[in-house]
Amino acid sequence: MSQVLDQKAQEVTCAELASYEKRTPSSKKLYARAEKSMPFGVTSSFQAGDPYPIYLKEGHGSRVTDVDGNT
Repeated sequence: MSQVLDQKAQEVTCAELASYEKRTPSSKKLYARAEKSMPFGVTSSFQAGDPYPIYLKEGHGSRVTDVDGNT
């Protein structure tokens, strides 16, 4: 049973990662640039994310928009 769950979890994780990378190419580019000058590409280790953090462009109230236009 756990092998089936492990396989399903891996499939879901791979699908979500692919979707994340498809929606956030600008954040990925900014992260690659930031990694050259900061450890983990961020100013504080708690901001580090896997595979990379999302970079925000603006915020209004409780809503934010990332550099790729996602809200």
